[in-house]
Amino acid sequence: MSSPTSAFSVAVSLLNTGQTPVARLTMQRHLRAIAELSFGALEKGEPVSTVTPYWRMVDPASLLAKRLTGGPTFIRERLAAEGRE
Repeated sequence: MSSPTSAFSVAVSLLNTGQTPVARLTMQRHLRAIAELSFGALEKGEPVSTVTPYWRMVDPASLLAKRLTGGPTFIRERLAAEGRE
């Protein structure tokens, strides 16, 4: 599996280059992998500053948010902690 940072870069690139259905699926797959790794690291006690902040790319009200590790509640909590929601 690629590192969270490189997968995050791929996801951002896909968002910025016109989303074909395949690109959206690829982005979602990468974001799910990133979310799993990042959420797991946070649960193990890693500082927030050391994980990929996938929550910044996902609307907490979206269907994708429901599919990610941590879910919409975690995304809202992180955004609120950063003053973004």
